[in-house]
Amino acid sequence: GERAFADCPTFTKIKLHNPKYPLVIALDGFAHCVSIGLLELGSGVSVVGDRAFYGCIRLKTIVISSDVLSIGDLAFAGCSSLNSVRIPKSVQRIGNDAFHDCIKLNSVYCEWETPPTVSEVWRTFENTDPNLLIYIPKGTKDAYCTATGWSRYADRYIEVEPETTE
Repeated sequence: GERAFADCPTFTKIKLHNPKYPLVIALDGFAHCVSIGLLELGSGVSVVGDRAFYGCIRLKTIVISSDVLSIGDLAFAGCSSLNSVRIPKSVQRIGNDAFHDCIKLNSVYCEWETPPTVSEVWRTFENTDPNLLIYIPKGTKDAYCTATGWSRYADRYIEVEPETTE
C-alpha cells in the first residue's frame, strides 16, 4: 500500500520479482529510503507509482524489466546519485517529472521507436546533469524532435543501433 516502506533507512538493495501476479509499487512506496543503491524492477512489476522512489538519494542503478508498463509522476525524482537509466519499450506511460532533480543523470536510453504521448508541460528530465544525453533508436530522431513534450529535449538526442540480445 501507500508508503509501505517509505523512510526505511536500512534497505540498500531492492529486487522486486513476482512472475505470477502483476506487482504495483504504490504511491510513495519506497520514498526517502536513503540507503538504496540498487533497484531491480524484475518480472511481474507492471506499475511504478507516483513518487514510488522519490528522494532515494543514494540510488545509483535502476534495472527496469520489460514487464513495466507505467512509470508514475515523480517516480524517481530527487534520486540525486542516479547517473543512467534504460527505459524499455514496454513502458507506455512515463509521468511528469519522473526523473526531475536527478542531478547526476547524464544518460537515458529510450527503446521506443515512437515516444509515448505526454502533455505539453511534461518535463521529466528537468534539473538533471546539464550534459544529459538521451539515446534513441536509429531513425527515430524526427519522431522525438516533433513529439509534444519530447521536443524540448531535441538537442540531447543521439541515435544508436538498438541493442540485440542473444
